[in-house]
Amino acid sequence: MRHPELFLRRMAFLLVFAVASVSLAFAQPDDDAVRDTDVAAQMDQLGYTYEFTEAGNLKCVFEVGEDDRTQLVIIKTLTYQYGDLDIREVVSLAGRFKKMKPDVMIQLLEDSGRKKLGAWSVEKDDDDGQYYVFFTARIPSASTAEEVNSTLQLVAEAADEMEQLIVEGDEF
Repeated sequence: MRHPELFLRRMAFLLVFAVASVSLAFAQPDDDAVRDTDVAAQMDQLGYTYEFTEAGNLKCVFEVGEDDRTQLVIIKTLTYQYGDLDIREVVSLAGRFKKMKPDVMIQLLEDSGRKKLGAWSVEKDDDDGQYYVFFTARIPSASTAEEVNSTLQLVAEAADEMEQLIVEGDEF
């Protein structure tokens, strides 16, 4: 292990992120949600190493960019119905703030407009009072393994790129 202190910091963050992600709502109310763990078979097919979170979602750490940067991505196993669509969310945290700066909000909106898939969201956690900045892509739960792979890569890269712009270091 080349950077034990970095590894410990990331493991501590994974725990904090897992707890925070349970308390934050990302989509429709849970009354129409269905747990679908079929995506785990796709992750196996793609050769990814992942873990199940306490909430039953999948988490996977991706190597991105340069300088040993990594990005944690969560693949939601709860899927939501919208009309005839059954939707799954893939999310990654890019930053957290005590107070959201207007210039960061504008940057997120502008970047959302440039993305081919996904968008930025800001969630306030009532427990710690912090604002969490997530990149979220919603895809059909029936997506192929290749489509899931493309989505995972896009979400990891988008979140890491924004993290570099709005947060010092590689926290997530």
